[in-house]
Amino acid sequence: MSALFKGIELVNAKGETLLGEQCLQNKVVALFFAADWCPDCRSFQPTLNAFYKDVNQQKHVFDIVFVGSDATAADQDAHFKDKQGPWWQIPFASPLRDDLKRKYGVCAAKEKDAIGVTDRKNGIPSLVVIDANGAVLDLHAADKVETQGVEAFAADFRAATAIVVEADLPAPGDDEVVVSTRFVGINASDINVTNGLFTSTLPFGCGLEAVGEVVSVGSAVRNVRVGDAVMFRKLGAFAEYVTVKATALVLLPHLSPEPLVILTGGASVSMALRLVGAMTTGETVLITAAAGATGLIAVQLAKRAGNRVIGLVGSEAKVRMLESLGCDRVINYNAEDMGAVLKREYPAGVDLLLDSVGGGKHLEQLVDNVAVHGRVVLFGSISQYDNREPAPESDGASLTRVAWSLLLKSASIRGFRTSDHQEHYDAHVRELLQGLQDGSLVSHLDATVFEGLESVADAVEHLYARRNIGKVIVRL
Repeated sequence: MSALFKGIELVNAKGETLLGEQCLQNKVVALFFAADWCPDCRSFQPTLNAFYKDVNQQKHVFDIVFVGSDATAADQDAHFKDKQGPWWQIPFASPLRDDLKRKYGVCAAKEKDAIGVTDRKNGIPSLVVIDANGAVLDLHAADKVETQGVEAFAADFRAATAIVVEADLPAPGDDEVVVSTRFVGINASDINVTNGLFTSTLPFGCGLEAVGEVVSVGSAVRNVRVGDAVMFRKLGAFAEYVTVKATALVLLPHLSPEPLVILTGGASVSMALRLVGAMTTGETVLITAAAGATGLIAVQLAKRAGNRVIGLVGSEAKVRMLESLGCDRVINYNAEDMGAVLKREYPAGVDLLLDSVGGGKHLEQLVDNVAVHGRVVLFGSISQYDNREPAPESDGASLTRVAWSLLLKSASIRGFRTSDHQEHYDAHVRELLQGLQDGSLVSHLDATVFEGLESVADAVEHLYARRNIGKVIVRL
């Protein structure tokens, strides 16, 4: 953000001024293009004011910079002071006002030719969310604010988050430690965090898991010492230093990102397969999203239990990865007809189906190939986590067909959430960690390198684009 507004003096409604590079740090920022003569702008203004107040209720995490299209400086100042919220404006006389309109292609129709906007993308009012370098995160945020309120950016991790800099290191309580994080794990549920599934009180930290080094301990802590390598799960793990309850730490032999494959996804899928899926031996087990971090662990666990394993993936590189693990059949759904392959090669059906993808049509096709007395475990719904649109009505019909298919086969379907099986979590983590250490389980880290907190959004988008093979890690 400092590069975009460097040297520009911004003004608020009280007449206070501040350099742009100083005032717009540690926040999500949107440019508000509007004018008082515009009826739609006047209609949208109360909604934006209420949104700004609600989002910043607990802490100032979202800011707005007004880019006016009023005819005179007096008109712009009156509009800004009388009707807008306590944010900032680009002064009327600043050349940056028109520069921003040209840069983003947003202006009133009647000023387009006069200021030289050659590629007009939006009129006014427009709310354009941008990142620290001025790149567009959302060109149509005004529509979302109007229809979704504080949830407007929840499904867009990059637009919903900002890096916050604290001046002082945290201090541990008596039963706490402070960990200097070295590696953080990326999970599909990171978008569920910004969606408010885990907490809805703004602001809140993001990230679910990390590996790091203990740098200070509370007076009552006995299980770890300064310098120990540890991993932990905690909301807010995307931070350079995190305060954690000492009892929540898992001691590691050395600093390494590899154990992150088991901490959240690995332990969860282990519980899902065994506690909910009742996985035994000699069965046919189908795993969707099989080349992701969790899928690769699931494939290994199912094979280790003595089962025939089918993996669903979307590329030939992922096919090769699963074949190297001994997966019995890997189906590239972008190259083969999944339903036809299952019916031809597994006519008796699948005994256990672990689905992490979700979606009515997808699930319908899979359940159609479940065996008599088969079990379906709904482990996730990654196809829906970042979906900005409501599910189509046709999904209801698909789910009706799913229910009918299950009934005709005396099959069952169950959901799984880690939080509902917490009493088993520690035992599964210990078992999987032992597997990594003795070589009976293999940790697969995605080859793409992400460095620093500023790359976390890139890493989340990399995962949601399904480009990863294995666990996505960010190194701090």
